[in-house]
Order: sequence, then C-alpha cells, then structure tokens
Amino acid sequence: MTLTDASERVRVCPVCDTQTTEQRCPRDGQLTVRPEELVGRAIVDPLVGQTLEGKFEVQARVGAGSMGTVYRATQLRTGATVALKVLHPALAEHSTAVRRFLVEAQNAGRLESAHCVRVLDRGETPFGLPFLAMEFVSGETLAERVARVGPLTVAQVTPLAEQVVKGLGEAHQRGLVHRDIKPENIMLVAQFGDEDLAKILDFGIARTNDLAVPGTQVLGTPRYMAPEQWEGRADARADLYALGCLLHFLLTGRPPFEFSGADEHVVVQRYQAAHRSQPPPPLPLPARSPLAELIDDLLRKDPEQRPRDAGVVLTRLRAMRGHADAAPAPSDDPGVVMPTVMLPLSIDEDAPTRALPLAPPMASHGPLSHTDVDEDAPTRAEQVSPGAQQRTALDLKVPALPRLRAPTAGSDRAPPEPKRAGIKATPTTVTTAPETPPQRPWVMWLVGLGLALLGGIALGLAFGG
Repeated sequence: MTLTDASERVRVCPVCDTQTTEQRCPRDGQLTVRPEELVGRAIVDPLVGQTLEGKFEVQARVGAGSMGTVYRATQLRTGATVALKVLHPALAEHSTAVRRFLVEAQNAGRLESAHCVRVLDRGETPFGLPFLAMEFVSGETLAERVARVGPLTVAQVTPLAEQVVKGLGEAHQRGLVHRDIKPENIMLVAQFGDEDLAKILDFGIARTNDLAVPGTQVLGTPRYMAPEQWEGRADARADLYALGCLLHFLLTGRPPFEFSGADEHVVVQRYQAAHRSQPPPPLPLPARSPLAELIDDLLRKDPEQRPRDAGVVLTRLRAMRGHADAAPAPSDDPGVVMPTVMLPLSIDEDAPTRALPLAPPMASHGPLSHTDVDEDAPTRAEQVSPGAQQRTALDLKVPALPRLRAPTAGSDRAPPEPKRAGIKATPTTVTTAPETPPQRPWVMWLVGLGLALLGGIALGLAFGG
C-alpha cells in the first residue's frame, strides 16, 4: 500500500474532528467523512439559536467531549452564561449511556469544590437528547498552556497539582471516579486573586458502579489510563495514576508513554502493554526530590502500592511548599574559608606592641614577598621626609600572629616570640622614611667598651684626685 492509499483512507469526525480510518468515530460514535468533504463547508448545528425548555438560549457550539457536545448559552431568567452539554445522538440510542449521563448530573451536582465544574440543571432538547446545564468556564486547558509556554517548572506544577487533587478528593468522597484525568480536562481560569484556578472538566465517563456502554469494554484516554483500567476495573487509585501521568506531562511536555501509527488498534495495544509493564521514562528532576518520588509512587503498576487516597497526595504536595526550585538554606557552619588576598598590616598605637617598620621603597628592593617585623626596633616618629613614600594600609591589631624576620648576614639571633594584640580595623595613611642600614655587632661592642673605659677614668680622676 502506498502513502497515497493510506492518506485516502483517513476519515474525519464532523463533530469532534478526530482523524481515524474507521467508519465511525472512536470517541463519539459519529459517522466519519473524508477530509475533502469538510473543505469549504460550515457544519450547520440545528441547536444554535434554539431556546431549550424556555430557560436557555443556545448561542454557539464551543467543543465536544467523549459523551456530548458543549454549547455556550444564556440563562434567560438571570442573564448568566452557562454551558450546555448535550448527549451525542449515537449514544442516546443506548439506555445505559443515558443513565450514566443522568448519574453524572446527580453526582457532579453534589460537588461543591471550586476545582470541579458544577452542574446547575438538566433537561431535554426538542429532539429528545438529554442535556446538562453547567457552570461556564473560560480559559485555557493544561494541554494548551504547555503547548504555548513549554514544560512547566516544579514551582509552577506543585500548586496546580494541589488544586487538581482537591477536586479529585471531593469527587472520591462522593463515590465518583473521574476515569479521564488528562491535560485537556483541566481548565485554568483567571479569577480575582488567583490567576490560575484549576477546574476539572468532563465527568462524562465517571462511574459510581459497573455501568458500561454496550459493546464497550474500556473507557478512558489510552495515554493516561491505569493498568487496571484496561481490564475494566477503576477505583479512586486509577485517577491517582492518571494524575501521575498528568504531572509527568507538565514537567516534560509529553505523557509517560506516547505512540502513533496508522493502525489504531496496534497503537492502543502498545499503550496497554506500556502502562501495564513498562517503567516510565526518567524525569528532569533529581531522583530523590519530593516531587519525583511522588510521581514515581503514583505511577506504580500495582494500585496497592500507590498512595492510599487523594488526602495522602495532598499532604505530600503541601510539604513541598516554600522550597520547590529554591536554593538550599544556608548552614550555620561556614565551613573552611580560604583567604584570597594578603593585606599590608600596621599595628594600632593603643596595642601593646611596637610600631611596624615598613619595607624600603619597592624600586630599591624588588617585589614584596613577605613582611619583615622587628619587635625590638625602636618606634620612629611618623613624619614626611624627602624621598619618603605614602600608601594606604589597613590598621589592624591582630591576635597572636607570628612575626617573621629575614635573618641578616652573620647574625645568629633567633626571632622574638610573638605578642598578642586586639583586633581593630581602621583605614589610615602611613608615611615611611628610608630605613638606615643596620650596624654590625662588633662595632657596637667596641663603642660600648670605649664608653665604659672613659667613664671609669673620669670617675677615678674625680674621686682619687
């Protein structure tokens, strides 16, 4: 079969635009048509412009779901905008589908969560099709958000996940299992004080018992169906599995498993095998991060290994508040601090140490490699003399610093013991005078001996006369 033959076999549902090779749409059961039959044609909907039961004036068709077509309408008594969900004609032929549609009205009508779309009323069209009047919400779905901005961050995902879990938790408390949690069924609505209020849409295939449409064994969207859902079993933990798939989609831009192909039956079989036996691909998060661990628990193949209920999931999400995508908190222990700069030092006048003689000019002695400190050197007055140089130093009193001194030639004198001083940092300007060359020890000894002899002779002459 050539590619041209394959393209000629593609058909389109005139209601929901689903492409398939079957004569009937797998989503809503409508007869499909060739794509060219829709070119240049507007689908005329007989409900648009009608007033249903004297209460709701139908304005326009806004979309279609698995169970029905959704219209925007005006409630005549209040002027409020509402959404009307009308059961698909193909499903209206089955009493079981009609009963499920009415059960949705009863169950969703009891939901009071701000994160679930509320059902306000129900009735029938002039053609005998049941409809639900629901809260009208306008915004963008999570699928549209990710398509527009790309994958979301952890800080963006966790508050959205909390809202979805709150809506699911109330539905589960009412005994209602959604069975079709996916990005297309979560609407983000802008309201005062909350720009992204998440609302769960489409409880059309939700169940409270084992009702099933004749000829249908599995209900749901293959990309997000729990392993047990493929076997016709689905309790609240199946919704939690779908939630894990949803969070994976928000963080990566794609569901955990994604397949495509011309043969729809083969694609469905691949989804079934993946959800039942294949591990999900890794997330762009550290494996031990709280959100990654939560998603891993939600995607367990065995429902007994998943979180017990939505309340457990909500508690874990709330524990992530305040530190998602945040830098680690600073530690009290500063660790090892390595100095990067050696500053020139001088000793404060109030410290019990002598003034620090400064090195000769750099031009005379080359680069400065260390500080020569002589504790016994007499303190010289600070004055400006010709040839003296000025520089800015940091005046510190430093505790217990070893004073290093370069030994002079011929000297066996050991370096003096270091002295302590308090720490004080003050910028100051220090002037230095050229240092006199050191005297040799034997010269000083001869001078002292001569002075001693002269002093003795003078005393002898004075007293011995």
